[in-house]
Amino acid sequence: MISICTPRCPLPAAAAVFIRCGYRLFSSSPPPVALIETLPDKVADRQIDVDALRCKEEIRKMFARFGRENERIVRSTLKEVSQYDDNTKVTLKIFHLQELSGTAFKDRDLRVDKRYLELRKGVLKGIPDYNPSQLTAVALAAGKLKISSPALWTPLVRKVVTYVESSFTKGNPHCEFSHSQLCLILYSAAKSKCPQVPEDKAHYLIRVMVHHPGLWNGTDMAWLLYFMRQRKLIPRDPRNQAHHAWSKAYRYIAFHYNEKLSNGKIPPKQMCVVLHEFSKIGLLPTRAIHRMSNRVRREITSLDAKTLTLLATALGRLKHADVAMFRAIGRTVASPEIWATITDRQTAMLAYAYSRVNIRNLPFLRSLCDRLANMPETHRLQPLTVITLAFSLATLGIRDKRAWKGCLIPKFRQKIKYHSPQHLAAMINSMAKVGVWDDELAERIAKRAIQVRRAFSTRQICNILNGFIASGHYHQELFVALMAEFYRSGNIGDEQHIAKPHLTQMSRVMFGLILEHPEFVDHATETQRLLMNRFSNNDITDHRPLRQYHLDLAVALEALGCDGGYATLVKEGPYCFDAVVSHQGRRVGVQVLGDSHICPVTGSLLGSIRCSRRHCEKYLGLTRVIFVKRRVWSGLPSIHLKRDALYDVLTYEGGCEGLHKDRVIEDDETSIVEGEDVLTSTDGQSPLRSSKRLRRMSMSRVHDQEKPLQFK
Repeated sequence: MISICTPRCPLPAAAAVFIRCGYRLFSSSPPPVALIETLPDKVADRQIDVDALRCKEEIRKMFARFGRENERIVRSTLKEVSQYDDNTKVTLKIFHLQELSGTAFKDRDLRVDKRYLELRKGVLKGIPDYNPSQLTAVALAAGKLKISSPALWTPLVRKVVTYVESSFTKGNPHCEFSHSQLCLILYSAAKSKCPQVPEDKAHYLIRVMVHHPGLWNGTDMAWLLYFMRQRKLIPRDPRNQAHHAWSKAYRYIAFHYNEKLSNGKIPPKQMCVVLHEFSKIGLLPTRAIHRMSNRVRREITSLDAKTLTLLATALGRLKHADVAMFRAIGRTVASPEIWATITDRQTAMLAYAYSRVNIRNLPFLRSLCDRLANMPETHRLQPLTVITLAFSLATLGIRDKRAWKGCLIPKFRQKIKYHSPQHLAAMINSMAKVGVWDDELAERIAKRAIQVRRAFSTRQICNILNGFIASGHYHQELFVALMAEFYRSGNIGDEQHIAKPHLTQMSRVMFGLILEHPEFVDHATETQRLLMNRFSNNDITDHRPLRQYHLDLAVALEALGCDGGYATLVKEGPYCFDAVVSHQGRRVGVQVLGDSHICPVTGSLLGSIRCSRRHCEKYLGLTRVIFVKRRVWSGLPSIHLKRDALYDVLTYEGGCEGLHKDRVIEDDETSIVEGEDVLTSTDGQSPLRSSKRLRRMSMSRVHDQEKPLQFK
């Protein structure tokens, strides 16, 4: 007998009351006599409880949430259930349970009604006498309704095993259950989240299916993988015999998945679902994934938004950087037909998948930024969706202010109390990565972080401190509180206490504090000085190897004739510049930037480059720091064009007047540049540069001269 909490005054059968658990909708005392006497005669004849009338408004709201069609099905089905007698067939009860499972209502919503409880009790009572088809129907309905009671699943699974064992005992090679039915029953049991499915019986069913893997289809594989994942049947211990059996099942599934891919017997949608289940377990079917990619790319336009999201998430979770596949996914998702049907959660999952493999797909990213920029203020985004989008865009280096300041930052600010310490650290670090800052949000995050400072891990403390320092902001109360918590969390002298990336991150935090805020060092406590001594001695220099473009820079700078000379690969503090030019008392740093330091959507510089420029121009003695795009620089066909391009950049952005750009570079000077063809015009002069290509090279258009914001 299932124990169900019911109100003190039980509801009669005529009142269909469906109330979500947790609402206090029933009075704890009987209704007054005066109120009962004032009821109409028609109501009194039906003997409707007054408490049912009081919750009428709540019932109407719940039905409005689920829809009129669901309300009609539930009311009509339970009305038929109320007419049961002792001669009612079991088939009719199973049919009514299936009807209820087809609605949006779940077991927790329906079990406050006595008629539903009687229906569930009658279905459960007849399980020992059901045939295989009826058992499959009951399991499917219970899985959809999320009936997690062991009183239903334990006898059901035992009865299924009894049928299977009797078939093999009698020597019948064909089981009364098909393999698809067995997989569906296990899938429904896992979907219901039942905590006490008999493990020995479930393992027996898995062994039976492993002995006949040729009968599987793609859906059966996905169902079986889902059950094994939900029941945590993950092989980890080689000394455990059960783990060997689980490993064998996974190997069989991966092998036959590959075989059916080669035969073309699995449709593309089932391929993506099976791969998604493999990725959730953490297994990569290497032999099958390439065949699957080739097949899915040819038929990717036939997939819907949900399947495309599962595919991208699986590849991202496995960190399988299939560039062609991700390009096809981005192109398909960005199409108007698919983009109109995709949800906010799916866009966040897609963005996270691209960030996991660090692939920038411009069609998808532009569509995502436009969607966030045009999102109404009244549109509701879940907190997890907001932080996932912010983290993914920061990892990919997307600095679209419309998306950040128009959507992500306001949405995060509205529900900041629902965000965990991990979300607070991720948001502040993400804003620093892309170089977008909001003073109000930063102040609120700082106050919230001080309140929950005991909940921060070492990694999260490093992230939140690095976010404030990299963006050029300093909050004294926050830094004092988090540094004390960092010191309290463990032994700072232990190398195993902090991972290497966070060790470097904390060293950069101390460098920024000492460089930009000397007043903090002057008034530091003993604990803070211990932290500064511990992390200020680490080597955080950005070491760069000698590359081909350094030789190009040397030849071009030699031809320009700087009066103070030049040098390549110069170290300035912890930063390494590709070249430093001294001319007319000015020291100009030159950096050749790759695409990873530039936003692909807006073309603007990201936060780390802005931080290094601020440090070098204000504190490290450089007059100006200029940037050159590596892709455009390497694409110039001759050293003369590179010389002219560097002349324009140094003159108009670096302020170096009086450079000589008319000097012809001799052949022996260009010989040090391997593989470089010197192009000259017909009259023997240096070739005319392409002004359009050189304008693309200049980074002056992306320098946002924003006034830094400081906390008061």
